[in-house]
Amino acid sequence: MANNNTLHNILIVVGFIILSVPFWLKVNALPLQIWDEARNAVNAIEMFYSGDFVTRTFHNAPENYNLKPPLFTWLQVASMNSVGVNELAVRLPSVFASLCSMILVFFLVFKMTNSTLFGFLASAIMVTSSGFYGTHVGRYGDHDALLLLFVVLLVCATYLFSITLRKRYVYLIALSLLFGVFVKSI
Repeated sequence: MANNNTLHNILIVVGFIILSVPFWLKVNALPLQIWDEARNAVNAIEMFYSGDFVTRTFHNAPENYNLKPPLFTWLQVASMNSVGVNELAVRLPSVFASLCSMILVFFLVFKMTNSTLFGFLASAIMVTSSGFYGTHVGRYGDHDALLLLFVVLLVCATYLFSITLRKRYVYLIALSLLFGVFVKSI
């Protein structure tokens, strides 16, 4: 029985690795896109070099177009500290958030159905949707992937609270709402 369980877990991990390929494969091969991704990259690069982690800037002046809170920019700056100033650093927070969203969707559907097959299929449907792995969400350096992570976390926490009534899930609901606001609000 232990061998079947181990094989089952290995197959799930291999399946997630295969599903994650659209997010990370050649993520740094494309140049930065002109839309929000490039502006976010400029904000993060200027924050990285200036050391001012409070004010987002564009051309070394306070940002007055992209007025979102700086959480995503902070994550990009942390990526730049890890891998350097490049396309990968700009997109790494989105890739990581997309991978976490994929795992959370699996977890949520597994909790609802007690079926790893349905959990895996739900993750596969999400990952293979062109609206998710295409431009603006799963692979690119804009706020949408991180916001989606906190929305999926909010749904998971709300579901878990509804079936258990444990107070810790209320805190998780509040945190997911708070971080969602810190990602993409005016």
